[in-house]
Amino acid sequence: MLKSLKMLISTWAALMAVLLVFPGLAGAQESEHLFTVYGIEIDETARSAAEARRRGLAKAEEQAFHALIRRLTREQDLLKFQMPEGAKASDFVLGVEVQEARNSRVRYLGKVNITFAAEKIENLLGRQNIPFVGFAPEPTFVFPLFWQEGGYILWGKDNTFLNIWRSEENLNGIIRYTLPRGNLAEQISLGPEQILKARQVDQLKLTLSKYGTDTYVAAAARIIKTTTGETIRLELTLFRPLEGLPPEIHRFSPANFETDEDLLRRGMREIFLEQDRAWKEQALTQFGESREMALVVPVENAKIWAEIKSRLESSPVISGVNVARLALPETYIAITFSGTEEQLALALRHKGLILFRAGPGYALIRQEDANRYLGERGDK
Repeated sequence: MLKSLKMLISTWAALMAVLLVFPGLAGAQESEHLFTVYGIEIDETARSAAEARRRGLAKAEEQAFHALIRRLTREQDLLKFQMPEGAKASDFVLGVEVQEARNSRVRYLGKVNITFAAEKIENLLGRQNIPFVGFAPEPTFVFPLFWQEGGYILWGKDNTFLNIWRSEENLNGIIRYTLPRGNLAEQISLGPEQILKARQVDQLKLTLSKYGTDTYVAAAARIIKTTTGETIRLELTLFRPLEGLPPEIHRFSPANFETDEDLLRRGMREIFLEQDRAWKEQALTQFGESREMALVVPVENAKIWAEIKSRLESSPVISGVNVARLALPETYIAITFSGTEEQLALALRHKGLILFRAGPGYALIRQEDANRYLGERGDK
């Protein structure tokens, strides 16, 4: 179909290499939760319930705003942040969802979720050259396993770790986590050893496909005790057998008067924070010296080009899109961007665009067109 493009896309491997670098981003969608702060509690008293509600919501917006800035940026960059003169948190609010509410004559109590306008927040941080996370990965699917009496268990009320994970709010992190429902079919077909070692892969992948994913993490918790029953430490190991990655072992010592359940909760929260920090380092929008990259883009009509251009210009890492030659069926462009090539590819994946090496240069296609171009098998 596109002869010169076929010469650039020489094999399936050229495109699949990109998919393998970022295995969790295939089919990535906008992560609206990233700019939403959940579960802000309000307890305000004033001369009337209406006034208490107004004051309480204003305080909640301020609290949520600062929580969001901490979420999106690194700790070392927070000191550089300054609120513009005359601005307030409500200027950046997109919407407020009330989860719970009750009031008396002079008091208002409630719990709210507050969503901020992503573009306004990105512009605020960008003008101050503060690196930030502008997008999140797809939710991570987790099988929580718990060591009991010589082996790991997955299902049932005795899996304390699974029960804690289900009760623990993890919405306010960058990464969201999805848990198995544990219906009868899953309990019959999936066991701890199968999960840890990725046995019966077809059965595993069938289960995962029902949750809209193709991989998972097995989070295995084991509390080490003395012969007299005193807790020594918690060992929390993350297994990713389908990705071929080595296990990650995390160890936590109990604090004074800390119960085993509290220790499990603390360990889990530390894992949340560590995974979020790792994502920040990978996906941060970097500022400083800009770079340029020439790209060839297959374009069949003006509508497709307008869509691709819009996606490019909406990415926080791209500061310029210049057209060298606009033609059908191929367009040649140069983009100006900040950060590394890997961060650029990651950001573009979030916009539904696939960047990949093609011979000595780079090519760009829409994610929804990937199967069609792959089907041409390039070098034919």
